[in-house]
Amino acid sequence: MGNKNSTTSNLNDSSETSVIESGVVLSQSLQAEIVQQFENENMQKTWSNIQKGIIDENNTRTLQDKLHSAEVEQALNRWRADNKHVQSQLDDKIDLLRGKFRDLEVSIRYDVEKFESKFDQVPKFGGNDACIDARGGLMACYKNNSDIRKCDVFVQAMENCTKQTIISS
Repeated sequence: MGNKNSTTSNLNDSSETSVIESGVVLSQSLQAEIVQQFENENMQKTWSNIQKGIIDENNTRTLQDKLHSAEVEQALNRWRADNKHVQSQLDDKIDLLRGKFRDLEVSIRYDVEKFESKFDQVPKFGGNDACIDARGGLMACYKNNSDIRKCDVFVQAMENCTKQTIISS
């Protein structure tokens, strides 16, 4: 570095110094340092902008994820409410049908008892073990054979037992 007089002597050595028209001479190392510092500042600004962009994208994605999660949660809550309502309706229908079934059961038992009392000679079924052996043999035969003709003997025994039970009652 120096004044105007020293620049003329340094003009010959261009690798180390540079002449500026104002008369100020900068050494190559100082120029390189200034350029390096400028490039570092530009790199820092560029990197900072890239980081801001990445952070902004991440924040946007996070916000979208939260919004989507909230929408899914709302949809799930609506579905749960609808499901609860439907289940309640189904439970009510089941209770209604059970009540109707019980009413029909009582009505049928009453009608059967009335019928049996009217016709005293009708045998009571279900209370005794009439033809249990014939029924068991017939069921075993049906279960073990795909050809029902092989069970004709058991069918005949069941018919005979049934007729005898009805006649004897």
